[in-house]
Formats: sequence, C-alpha cells, structure tokens
Amino acid sequence: MERVKVDTDAGRISVRFADGKQGWIPVDRIEEFSSGKHLIPKTATLTDPYEMKIKTRNGTTIKIPWDFVRHFCDPSYKGRELDQISG
Repeated sequence: MERVKVDTDAGRISVRFADGKQGWIPVDRIEEFSSGKHLIPKTATLTDPYEMKIKTRNGTTIKIPWDFVRHFCDPSYKGRELDQISG
C-alpha cells in the first residue's frame, strides 16, 4: 500500500497500492478488526507497505493487514487466493 485516505462522511477508506490498484473499504467491514461496532475512523496511516493503522475518534488504534485491503482493490486477488488454497 502506498496511500490511504479517510472519507468519514461516506464511511469508507480509500487505499492505493504501488501497482496502481485502488479501492474503497467500507468502514463496517473494518469493524471486524475492532472490539466494537459503529467505528468512526479519525485517521489512517501506513506504518509500512504491509499494514495500515486506523486511529478512531475514541482513541483506539486498529491494525489492518495488506491482504485484507487487497480484496477491496483487486477483484481478481480473492480468486487467485482461493485457487492456491484448493490447488
């Protein structure tokens, strides 16, 4: 990942990978990584290309791995991943 941006009004986070793949992650899907519901992201940063950190308005920090994000940016990624598992 090379760029992230929070869109609080739309309830999503924009992500772009170095190969040009990009997409939007709905906040409700990110809630899977947090202990509570109704997550309100304040900022999103990249600690490195493999992990995104989301700081919420209540002060919680959530770490999101690159492969979770990739599913939203590259529709063929999940298919390739499933092929490897079944292959």
